[in-house]
Amino acid sequence: MLVSGDGPLPAGVIAAPPGAGALLSWLTAEGRDVGGAARLAGSVTIVGGFAEPSTGRAAREAAALAALEEATAEAETAEQSATQAQETLAALASELEAARAEERRAELVEQRDRLRSEAALVTAQLHPLDEAVERADGAHRDAKARQRNLKGTPGRSRLPPGSPPNAA
Repeated sequence: MLVSGDGPLPAGVIAAPPGAGALLSWLTAEGRDVGGAARLAGSVTIVGGFAEPSTGRAAREAAALAALEEATAEAETAEQSATQAQETLAALASELEAARAEERRAELVEQRDRLRSEAALVTAQLHPLDEAVERADGAHRDAKARQRNLKGTPGRSRLPPGSPPNAA
């Protein structure tokens, strides 16, 4: 904005740069105070009431320093949030690992119990079969023994296959 001209300072203005007096007088006469801002007809709004200057190198440096401090604070907050998120992630990873291990353990226990139950059923079915095999083994041994006895006895004829041992 280019300000030129000189004039008396309006009431409440203690000091102004050279040439700003006329502008400030005009703002006072034409503008309305709207919550710390001067509003002029034609949609120009001038905001003021800053504790620090809002123009010039000092103002830019102050604004840059304030922005740096705010960004530094936000970065520290972000670092703390990231650290906390990493700790939470590590805790959740451990919890997930434990849950998966528990799920696997439960599956294995269920499988073991099912196989034990099946083994018990098979064992119950095998018991009569084992007894029958033992009886058949005994009968086979007895038959072999009788066969040997018949071969060693003189004067006895050999029995035809399938005939009972006492058929002679």
